[in-house]
Amino acid sequence: MTRETLRPIWSYKWWLLLFAIAAAAGGYYLSSRESNTYEATASVQLESGLQASGQFIDQPTLMQLANTYQSLAGTDAVLQLAIQYLPAQPTTTPTSTTTTVPPASTPTTVAVPQPPTTLELRIKHSVTISQENEVTVLDFVADTGSPQTSQEYAQAYAEGFVQYVTTYQTGQRNDALNRIAAQVSQIEVQLRAVPVSPDPNAPEDPTRTALTTELTALGTQAATEESMPRDTATLVQPATIPTSPISPVPKRDAALAALAALILGVVIVYLRAALTDRYDSGEDASDDLELPLLAEVPRLANQPEIRIEAFRALRTSVLFALRGRSSMVVLVTSAEEVAGKTFVTINLATSLALEGRKVLAADADLRRPTLHKVTDIPISPGLANILHGWFAELPARVVPVGGGVAVDVMPAGLLNREASELFSRERIETVIAGLREQYEAVIFDSPPVGAVVDAAIIAGRGTDGVLFVVNAHRTHKRDARRAVQTLRALEIPLLGIVYNGSSARRARYPQRYAARRRWIRT
Repeated sequence: MTRETLRPIWSYKWWLLLFAIAAAAGGYYLSSRESNTYEATASVQLESGLQASGQFIDQPTLMQLANTYQSLAGTDAVLQLAIQYLPAQPTTTPTSTTTTVPPASTPTTVAVPQPPTTLELRIKHSVTISQENEVTVLDFVADTGSPQTSQEYAQAYAEGFVQYVTTYQTGQRNDALNRIAAQVSQIEVQLRAVPVSPDPNAPEDPTRTALTTELTALGTQAATEESMPRDTATLVQPATIPTSPISPVPKRDAALAALAALILGVVIVYLRAALTDRYDSGEDASDDLELPLLAEVPRLANQPEIRIEAFRALRTSVLFALRGRSSMVVLVTSAEEVAGKTFVTINLATSLALEGRKVLAADADLRRPTLHKVTDIPISPGLANILHGWFAELPARVVPVGGGVAVDVMPAGLLNREASELFSRERIETVIAGLREQYEAVIFDSPPVGAVVDAAIIAGRGTDGVLFVVNAHRTHKRDARRAVQTLRALEIPLLGIVYNGSSARRARYPQRYAARRRWIRT
């Protein structure tokens, strides 16, 4: 499992822990309210008649024998015998009754099946028959709410099965002997019908000889049938009264519930991260991109004072990162267009101006400019006109932000599809050098890194650092990683991340600024 896979799971570690604790508490509570279940087991050893006679039987044949008897053990015949072995046998309704139907002539006997009794249903539901691995042993396991009842059911069912096997084998032997006896009787009748020669020296009648030989063979067959061992079932482990219930076990059930909740929570978090591909927090973005988190701007339209404090924190972080410089030039970019670059640019410039600095906010997005819209100024003249050499002086307009404080704003100027060629000229370096002389802070609103190369070109021609804006609801992780890798490959200094659009629950900034101050929003 890679680091990227574990990162979203780790970011939700406390929620996962709380979810597991809640599931454990719920599992413990529900388990403790269940009725106790006691389990008793009686074991029966099966032995093949062929094996008892000394013949070798392979393991598959023995397992097939055990499977056959396991199927027979679940029949109603065994259940009827099991009921007879219960200590306090109630009066049961026979499985069938004989009803005489008087027709017009001779009466006819009809067997009418009867439904199973309540006791039969209870025993059948409570007792489970299973085969032990690699041995011909059947276990009769009874689970009930009473230790005594569990022992009685398991013991009675095992003893009923032993009796069933004995009766079944005895019945098979008697059937075979009866068939032999019927053949003997038939042959004896045939012998009496063969005439006997009065001459003792006369040769034996072939018919009598054949019948006598067949009669002798039947006698031998009957003797063999009498002496041949049959399949047997022996109760090798009587059922004992259980001393403790097998369920519920609240501690075990609580642990299993916690484990299941933890697995489910991890799966949900992983799927959510895989499907949404968004950063859940500023810390998540900072860890993933390996950049410091400079500020987390909350998404609170009705509480501007909290946003003000967020940009005050951003201002402090930027000043600390660029300490020692008399003037600074910062470029604000992102991985996509809708991250809020312009919003961060103008509000950071405002925050710096409120501290008494002379600040310029410049729109370097010559393809899709937006700074003039949020400040309500004309788009031209602007930066593009300066780069073309049409103006000797910087066409900046003063935009008041309240409290006697103003920010100079330079719009993008005339739109130009060859913006990258404009930025490639040495003119941009001259413009930036001139801005340093006139302003203490210059904030460029640049195009996104993932769309065009303009941001990388501007950042590499005289800026002091780059602020990378990550939007909580818009920025995809894969795009942010690709953009940051591009900037690092060009050795452009990255100051850190501005996590924009954070949820209200994550806004922890104290409300220090008065709401009467006017801040420009997108």
